[in-house]
Amino acid sequence: MGHLFYVELGSAAGNGSLHNANYNLFTNLTLDQYWSATPVATLANYSWQFNFLDGNQYVQLKTGAIRAMAVHPGDIGATVPVPAAGWLAGAAARARRRKH
Repeated sequence: MGHLFYVELGSAAGNGSLHNANYNLFTNLTLDQYWSATPVATLANYSWQFNFLDGNQYVQLKTGAIRAMAVHPGDIGATVPVPAAGWLAGAAARARRRKH
């Protein structure tokens, strides 16, 4: 999430409201705390969280009520373009009709 905050969104430490145009691609991103999947090694009941308000990491009790974000490590690459996806669905439908 730090990479997203500092690099992809162009934010600055202490100022989550300073960002580039990529921020508009995230319609539900709020300047708030988000869970990470990283537990605190020395505190069994705590996990790390990232704060999009100020760009800092904090520890939080695992029972705390803060936001979560589904993430994928690295660049997942290009998605299937819509026309190709439509062709694929049409081909599957034609194949099913031939079997019956």
